[in-house]
Amino acid sequence: MKKRSWIIGAILSGTILSLGIANIASACGGGHARHGHGNRMMNVMDSLNLNNEQRQSIMKIMQEQRKLMMSKRAEMRKIRKSLHEQASASNFNATEVQRLATAKAEMMSAMIVQRTRNMNNIRHILTAEQVSKLDSMLSHGHRQHERAGSMQEDSDAN
Repeated sequence: MKKRSWIIGAILSGTILSLGIANIASACGGGHARHGHGNRMMNVMDSLNLNNEQRQSIMKIMQEQRKLMMSKRAEMRKIRKSLHEQASASNFNATEVQRLATAKAEMMSAMIVQRTRNMNNIRHILTAEQVSKLDSMLSHGHRQHERAGSMQEDSDAN
């Protein structure tokens, strides 16, 4: 039961963190001019008026994260493929599905920890004023997401 709760917690944490990253981009104009997570972060950096040293430090963190995440994403693709194969297999193997689900949850957890660590490292590079502005952008993004979610719920009810 504890393992199941841990897996559910890891999945929920991943979802929450993903929404937070999306909200940063949303708070900075939605990232329509630039596509991808890295480009959204560039929009955030532009909004924070970083000096060259801050920009270089943050870029270094992002490049290191990208290398780590690329290998993890490749592993995640393999796990997803195996899960899809299990779903369509003539002989369902619950033990194998459980093993794959656990591996996926552990990988998601590791990715969440890494992203959170990187965000924390980035915050330590910023001045107090920049951190305050970032927090404001995050808060604004969360409010927009909540409004969009309630609007979606309203349309689903009709």
